[in-house]
Formats: sequence, C-alpha cells, structure tokens
Amino acid sequence: MKSFVKLFGSILDSSIWNEPAHVKLMWITMLAMADKHGEVDASLPGLAKRAGVSREECDDAIQRFLSPDPDSRNPENEGRRIEVIQGGWALLNHEYYRNLMSKEDQTEQSRIRMQRSREKKATKECNRLESEEVKF
Repeated sequence: MKSFVKLFGSILDSSIWNEPAHVKLMWITMLAMADKHGEVDASLPGLAKRAGVSREECDDAIQRFLSPDPDSRNPENEGRRIEVIQGGWALLNHEYYRNLMSKEDQTEQSRIRMQRSREKKATKECNRLESEEVKF
C-alpha cells in the first residue's frame, strides 16, 4: 500500500520547525510513513534508516515527540505529537489534519466544478450568439 500525506505550509510556523534538522526530518518521515489511521509501524533502527539519521538522532526525536511541547499551537495532549502503540507509534493529531485536508479538497473540487460549469455556459452562449449571427 502506498502512503500519501498532504503537507500543510503551516508546518513552517509550527514549533516543530524550531527543532534541529534531524527532528524535522524524523517528523516528515513519520508523516510520510503513517497509514490512514495515523499509525507508523517501525522499529527504532528501521525508522532511523528510513529517515537517514543516526540511531541516537532517532531516539532524540522520538523522545521530543513523546514529550509535552509548551509552544505547540495544539493544546491537546499537552503538545505531544505521538504515543507509543504496539509495533510503533500513533500520530496524535493525524485525524484533525486528515479532516482538514478533506475539507480543503472538497472546497477545491467545488471550485473546479464551478469553473467548468461557467466555462460550459460561456461556450454555449458563445455558440448561440455565433449561430444567431449566421442567421442575419
């Protein structure tokens, strides 16, 4: 199964972006690895390898994600980003961002539908006017 995550630009304004490079890299890696439920199945060595960081950097990042973040914009879970589950970790705010993504996607799809509808109406009107001109 292929994994996909929509990366919001607001990540650049989040407290995660104040972290060292290896922590940011680990976070992006975990986002990319998460399944549709926000679960990341991996061992620490496997996660470190996928992220391209040392085992020590991986351990450090995981500890930061498990710890409260007083600067987090999301007060739920005291700003913690993950929790340990059997076989790996669960991203604690995954559902929120998944729903946000769905709302944005719905809005974008609605915008595209409206644009196509307007284009069809304009084409029909243009064709109608051209056919009237031919009659004269």
